[in-house]
Amino acid sequence: SNYNVTSQSGVINLSNNGALNITSLHNNGDITLLNDATITIFPGGVNANRDVGDLFINVTNGSILGGGSLDLVNPDITALNGTLFAFQGSIGSFGRPLVIDVPGDLLIQARSSIRPFFSPAEPRNFVDDSLQQFSSFDTASALSGQQLVEVETLAEVDQAIFTNVNIYSLSDISIRMPKDQSYEDDDEDENKNKEGFDR
Repeated sequence: SNYNVTSQSGVINLSNNGALNITSLHNNGDITLLNDATITIFPGGVNANRDVGDLFINVTNGSILGGGSLDLVNPDITALNGTLFAFQGSIGSFGRPLVIDVPGDLLIQARSSIRPFFSPAEPRNFVDDSLQQFSSFDTASALSGQQLVEVETLAEVDQAIFTNVNIYSLSDISIRMPKDQSYEDDDEDENKNKEGFDR
């Protein structure tokens, strides 16, 4: 379903079954919307007037998502106070957080929520009671791609990288290597030296 409702005053109470796209739900007063499936709100979609209107949205089996391109100048939701419930879904998504203009009190509660962008400023009182809460930083990290490809187990890590290394100084004085570490040429030289000592 698509909603396009405009009212100049009073209260708007709407109840819907099925997924819903909102491009224009405007009122100079309170708006209550109940839905049993995901609601997608486009920029400028819900406006209860930031000076007078309270907004209440409850989605019983779905999410409250932002549609279209993120627009900080044209918030998805505008109201004096707002309450958003999506107990079985999420509020916002990593790819498209909601943009909200609510100067008063804002309560959001869902299975998971992505912290909205607030424009022009954060609400006076913002409460997020969602089970899983993600910030805009988490969103940016998720959008930047995978940075960690594979993690080795501790048994696969070469222990030599944790070994202390001693620094040695070099000089022109040569030393003889032990027999088990010398090459054949060294063995021949050693045999000649032994013959010279035996005389």
